[in-house]
Amino acid sequence: RAMVATTTLTTTEVRAMETAGTSDDDRSRRPLVDRLVGLDIRRFVSFRRTSVRQHERSAMIAAAALRVLCAGLLVWVGVIHIHVWATGYRHIPTNGPLFLVDGVAALCLAAALLVLPRPVIGLLGTGFLLATLGALVISINIGLFGFMESLSASFVQLSLVIESVATLALIGWTGLTVARR
Repeated sequence: RAMVATTTLTTTEVRAMETAGTSDDDRSRRPLVDRLVGLDIRRFVSFRRTSVRQHERSAMIAAAALRVLCAGLLVWVGVIHIHVWATGYRHIPTNGPLFLVDGVAALCLAAALLVLPRPVIGLLGTGFLLATLGALVISINIGLFGFMESLSASFVQLSLVIESVATLALIGWTGLTVARR
């Protein structure tokens, strides 16, 4: 008589066997677009919970990308102000030197944001951008220190857009950073 040995597999072993046995078949059955792009749409609509580690890693990558974007926008604001100062605004009393200070401050905040990624730097950058944006709006509407800016002047419309986007991005980065702590 031959004895047949039976073994009971654990849940983990069963899952491992199912995964190992069907992964190649599943890949070949996925739509062509999914295979070319490398996405598995089922992962996005799955009811399975992703691990905490995956969420932390995604949040960390998003925060780093947003921080670099914010620093880039601050550099852009700084370069615009230094350029405008160098091409003629330096001769305007009071406002001229403030353009230079604004440009240098934007570059310093961008460097600080990259070197010291702390929420307080995000708050400082947000306050700086709000003050810069406010000064530009006041200068356009009623004048600032005896100088009235025009919307048709070079870099005014671009500055309004960049400073607004940078402000929102810094608020988002600061909020994300605080939420992660």
